[in-house]
Amino acid sequence: MKVSVVTHVGMKRKRNEDCYRILAGKAGVPQIFIIADGMGGHSGGEVASQKAVNIIERALNNKKVWKDNEDNALDIIIDAMQKANTGLFALANKEEELEGMGTTMIVSVFLNNKVYIGHVGDSRFYRVRDSIIEQVTLDHSLIEALISGGEITRNEAQNYPGKNIITRAIGAFEDLQIDTYFFDTEEDDIFLMCTDGLTNKLKDDEILKVISQNDDLSEVCKILTQEANDRGGDDNITIILIKNAV
Repeated sequence: MKVSVVTHVGMKRKRNEDCYRILAGKAGVPQIFIIADGMGGHSGGEVASQKAVNIIERALNNKKVWKDNEDNALDIIIDAMQKANTGLFALANKEEELEGMGTTMIVSVFLNNKVYIGHVGDSRFYRVRDSIIEQVTLDHSLIEALISGGEITRNEAQNYPGKNIITRAIGAFEDLQIDTYFFDTEEDDIFLMCTDGLTNKLKDDEILKVISQNDDLSEVCKILTQEANDRGGDDNITIILIKNAV
């Protein structure tokens, strides 16, 4: 498995409220990738993403959790994300300056030729296979709800007001609904995890074109980040790019 990652503050923000983690250091722990995009006034977004990722890391970076537990992989991910939600929600209600904070979250676990995914918010997980890019996760956002309800088209959504409003986030509410996915992986599959600092600036076919034209994963991350910044860089940008290859 080949991996490249980049995180960039963008061109407009003063701080980077994105956070990521890659776990594969301990024997018995599968390849785990975590990405989060925080929100909240003052330092709330930065605190939310970092604390959520730290909680999930503590929950998952343990070989005892994974021993003989492939069949329960999604339950393990859900439990970790629920712990993060409980921790953030309690902190936001305790600290006045952190009120209203929350974070998007994607956790992906690669185990025995399968990938298991937990998702909340509008950060995305993509799969590129046979020169086709597929958005695996469904955004939990106002825009996606309007599209699903037939009120606007996907093309109209590109410039629609309220584009950044999300409907689910870790830490925002006491009760949390988590979407999960799993599927078999194939050799040469490429997986992209990213925050909306990228996808608000580049369409799926533009992302695919960059991936298809470059074999070097780090170069792909560099080009995608630069292109998002060249188009305004309104938000933080974080990209994890994974190729399923020996």
